[in-house]
Amino acid sequence: MSFSHTKYGKLSEDIPTLLRSSIESAISNVDHGIDPSDIDLLIVSNLDNQFANQHQIGTVAWGYLGNPRAQAFRIEAACASGGMATHVAKQMIDSGVARNALVVGVEKMTHLSTGTATSILIREAGPRKSTMELRSLPRTGSARSCIWRNMGRPKTTSPSLP
Repeated sequence: MSFSHTKYGKLSEDIPTLLRSSIESAISNVDHGIDPSDIDLLIVSNLDNQFANQHQIGTVAWGYLGNPRAQAFRIEAACASGGMATHVAKQMIDSGVARNALVVGVEKMTHLSTGTATSILIREAGPRKSTMELRSLPRTGSARSCIWRNMGRPKTTSPSLP
């Protein structure tokens, strides 16, 4: 297993640069070494791709991984994106669909005005809450990566579902 995290805060780097840096760092920090060709699943978590101005951020990350056989996609689940991406990666490893997964979370809001960032964030709350007034929001950026490795099938004591 490996973990990587870029500096957190107001960063000058754009999202693709943060993404690439985090992927490269996670791969180089793996406990027992891993080659990108051994990573068969890449999941990018993102609060809202409008911050990235890049709708295919999973494909961008896939290009940085350098493994054309890997499956890659983005999970967008508002504030739960990172947890959801990690959960999906673990489920795919547990089910045997993937052996090694790279989960990358990336976000950057500092390149947008407070008003634009607020309008994107408030839409995440849904139609009922979209009339809320937000006066001050933290605008930060960072990227995180985590590599999960399958070290054998997990044992389960829960009953099988039909």
